[in-house]
Amino acid sequence: MILLFSPVWAYFQNAAMIKTLICDISCVCRALLAVFN
Repeated sequence: MILLFSPVWAYFQNAAMIKTLICDISCVCRALLAVFN
C-alpha cells in the first residue's frame, strides 16, 4: 500500500516545490520590473 502511494506522494511534493519555485521567480521578475520602470 505504501509502496503504491510513495511515487504519487513524491510527485505531489515535486509539483508543490515547482509551484513555489515559479512563484518565487515571478516575484523576483516583478520586483525587477518595478525597479527598472
